[in-house]
Amino acid sequence: MINIKLARKQKLSDETIAEIELTQQELVDLTSTALVDIPSIPAYNKQVEELEFKLQRLWRFELDSTKHTYKFTQPLCKCGTIDNYELFGIDKFTVSELCPLHWNQV
Repeated sequence: MINIKLARKQKLSDETIAEIELTQQELVDLTSTALVDIPSIPAYNKQVEELEFKLQRLWRFELDSTKHTYKFTQPLCKCGTIDNYELFGIDKFTVSELCPLHWNQV
């Protein structure tokens, strides 16, 4: 779901809005397939990060990995969601040793 009010404020075209929606769906699809099989965790994490950067570019936001949230809100992540939201915008990330995606990957 896209924030249309923000999209209009950012002066995004209908084409860009459509591309944002497609990219968001791509993230959902990627994490859904990850529930079944991830051949390479580092490659998977990089793909998630690249999609988050793509969304920032499309939204005309500054490219900033400290403002990525999908890495810790996706289904397989067991890192502290609340803890990581509190670190939003800071170059830190709380990792749980129970997390198959991030433990020993950072």
